[in-house]
Amino acid sequence: MQLFHWYKPELYGDLKLNYIVFEENMKHLIVILEKQLAKELQPLIGKY
Repeated sequence: MQLFHWYKPELYGDLKLNYIVFEENMKHLIVILEKQLAKELQPLIGKY
């Protein structure tokens, strides 16, 4: 929610958020996917 509070679309343009919903039995795959996405997207902040 803070992102929407502080983000200024008139300065930075439209904001696009993507999300994936997993079934409960796939929770062990989330860590693998998270690491792969971090390598590809190279986030500015986070533990990667």
